[in-house]
Amino acid sequence: MSRPRTWPRELTAVEEAIPSDRVERVLAGMGKEGRASRALARRGFAPPELPTGFTLALLQGQPRDRAPGEPGAVAGGVWVREQWTLHAPVPLGVPLTLSGASLRSYVRRGREYTVTRSETRDPSGRLLVSNLTTGLRRYRADPDRADAEEGVAESAVAVPEPDAKAAAANPSQPALRALRAGDRIVGEPVDMSLERLRLRDGPVPANPIHSDPEAARRAGLDVPIAGGAHVVSFLQETLLQAWGIESLFHGAHFDARWVAPVRAGAEIVPLAHVTEADAAQVELAFEVRCGGEAACLGRIAIPLAPA
Repeated sequence: MSRPRTWPRELTAVEEAIPSDRVERVLAGMGKEGRASRALARRGFAPPELPTGFTLALLQGQPRDRAPGEPGAVAGGVWVREQWTLHAPVPLGVPLTLSGASLRSYVRRGREYTVTRSETRDPSGRLLVSNLTTGLRRYRADPDRADAEEGVAESAVAVPEPDAKAAAANPSQPALRALRAGDRIVGEPVDMSLERLRLRDGPVPANPIHSDPEAARRAGLDVPIAGGAHVVSFLQETLLQAWGIESLFHGAHFDARWVAPVRAGAEIVPLAHVTEADAAQVELAFEVRCGGEAACLGRIAIPLAPA
């Protein structure tokens, strides 16, 4: 008999430093396009892709005695939405504490989704990253599953917000203040080859649907698909190159939705445009296009310090 689910389910805190081989894989997966990410790593800070995966790291660190489907259990799957705030640059080589809770689960069109909150702090307790992650537990849909939901009501889930108090530490204030509504930023086209996906995943991938054709087929995919963090990292990289390598790490809030898979061998192009710019905040809409269609889209809000 399976144990009843309880909501919200506080997760066991996890303490870990970002492994150096993980950073190397991220940089390898960025390829020549990852100039800002490499500069951050040389300064001892995590590349922009890594904080989007902190919820996954928390879930992977949970005890393995949970029943399948129980909140916090790790089943593999695909992130479909990430809402996160970068309060400060994330240091490499120091123990980070990840904590959080599984908040809700719901079924839509035969697919089950889970929503998890996580926070990442440095050894002094300083908040570095706040995440709210929506994950698809399994890519293959079950046509016999009816729509359902349980746990915390969607309207009651607290969403990370821009951190205005962190803005004063942002060294890119001049570049950000120069932005105006309507400004556009277009990134370099990126070939998401299977080799690039394999370099990022390494020899023992956490979720092999991103680099192993056979694992992808078992999951219901025709070919491997790029991980959500991998896709959005090129959008972040484009902005860091335009405004400075710390421009997104002092209170910036992101809301990203992955609306279509990026298959191995496809080309992506990151795009963004400024929708609002005033004395307090810059807001952008962005998308990562693949084959002429949006694969990932969302918004960014970057707070500004008082002039």
